[in-house]
Amino acid sequence: MATLPMFREYCIWLKTVEDGAVPTRTKSLLNIAHARLRVAKQFAGVRIHKASPTLVRGYSVGVRLLLCYSAAETMGRAIGPGIKLWSITNESIGPELRRIGSHLRKWDYVLDKTTREQVDAFVQGDHDNICMIAAALRHLMAHGHFAPAGKLSMTPAATKAVETLCDDLVQATERRFVGWFNGASRTTPARPRR
Repeated sequence: MATLPMFREYCIWLKTVEDGAVPTRTKSLLNIAHARLRVAKQFAGVRIHKASPTLVRGYSVGVRLLLCYSAAETMGRAIGPGIKLWSITNESIGPELRRIGSHLRKWDYVLDKTTREQVDAFVQGDHDNICMIAAALRHLMAHGHFAPAGKLSMTPAATKAVETLCDDLVQATERRFVGWFNGASRTTPARPRR
């Protein structure tokens, strides 16, 4: 099974269209997104010597989220729109993500105002877009502010919610690529035979 559905077909299709039919930047970003998605899907967690199971569980889910978000973010940059404009909802994990989000709203020295406002709106129930929680957690993880203990403690329920969030990001990334490829392959004529 391919890491990214339709990626093999995309590579074959690229050989049949005119040079420049897909901009070089787009091709490059698609290759990067594909590679990042492969790592995200195959990630099996971190090992930390003499660490508590809670700490290992928290960092494992944090790193996986970082990988999944990076793949999604790169896909958004390749084919648009950017990930912060995506809308992903999953009612089953909403309550736990709202609990986590209620602690993220206070990180005013790390998260930008727009992200904090979107997280706050999610926590208040104004929208169900889990992308904003993903963006906030990814930012905290990438910039060294993520500590899976204390208020952000990765309980089994929180871990399951963030794992599901990761799965949702992967699936959204795959759907966006397949949709883009289906459209591009139908509307871009093949290179004339010589």
